[in-house]
Amino acid sequence: MAIRWCRCTRTRDCRWGSIRRRHTKTSPPTCPPADTLVLYTDGITEARAPVGDLLGTTRFDDILSRCTGSAAEIAAQALAAVGRFTEGGPITDDRTLLVAKVS
Repeated sequence: MAIRWCRCTRTRDCRWGSIRRRHTKTSPPTCPPADTLVLYTDGITEARAPVGDLLGTTRFDDILSRCTGSAAEIAAQALAAVGRFTEGGPITDDRTLLVAKVS
């Protein structure tokens, strides 16, 4: 599993890096209270539209910027948007998404 990055969505980007390689930071990112922490695998950003386009990080960032509510609601909205992008096409890689509200 490769976590592409974590992102503190409210105040600043705190990309932490891939764990595909063993060269990760030794301390976790710091996110202020009220931020939302989003962790996801490459199966999200590599989801394909029927015409072959990848969702990519820019589109997924845009999706996340429009999601609101609880962590569960944000996850559901994001996964639904990925499904709309792929138009229900086959899932060819895991789509793992973890959303947590920082308190």
